Amino acid sequence: MCKNDDKEHIARYFIGVTIAIEIILLVFLFLTFWYYNPKDLLKALALGLIILWVGVLVGYYSWAIYFYNINLGITDKDWEDIEKSRSTTSKIEEPKDNPNAEETFGLPPGTVRGTIALTLLIGTLAMILVSFNKDSIVKDNEVFIDNFDFFKTAFLMMIAFYFGSKSLEYLGFSNKAKNGEVDTSGNTNNTQNDAKG
Repeated sequence: MCKNDDKEHIARYFIGVTIAIEIILLVFLFLTFWYYNPKDLLKALALGLIILWVGVLVGYYSWAIYFYNINLGITDKDWEDIEKSRSTTSKIEEPKDNPNAEETFGLPPGTVRGTIALTLLIGTLAMILVSFNKDSIVKDNEVFIDNFDFFKTAFLMMIAFYFGSKSLEYLGFSNKAKNGEVDTSGNTNNTQNDAKG
């Protein structure tokens, strides 16, 4: 764990950088509506949605990285209770490291995957907003259509992967593979029979 002075310095740094990024994003949001509003409201809404989502992500990730990597997954009040308990006979044991240290950015499992899935959803919604204002007949190989198809395909692949992997977990395939009951070719190993014979 960092010393209190170091934690306060890091917290000020995280807060300062986050506020600076959020202010820049707000300026971009204002400029987007100022530039597009009289011309094309749907484009402004689509771009504004993406800018707002980036702002939410920056705010969440700066808090989460600080909370799990600097505060080791407990609140400042919990750290104060730990400090107070050091002068008593019943000491509260403090965490030694981040409980999610093995995961991406030290965040809880599935955080980054969930972020990617939600980002694809926001991107698809933004593309749908823009498509409302497009002509029904488009030229072949138009850039917008190619990008829209990419987002649709990526979103469908994400849904298929998520539900496919979850269904395998519910069927118990991943547990059998971890326990050595299924080899890489898919054949069942009788480890108990081998041990007896």
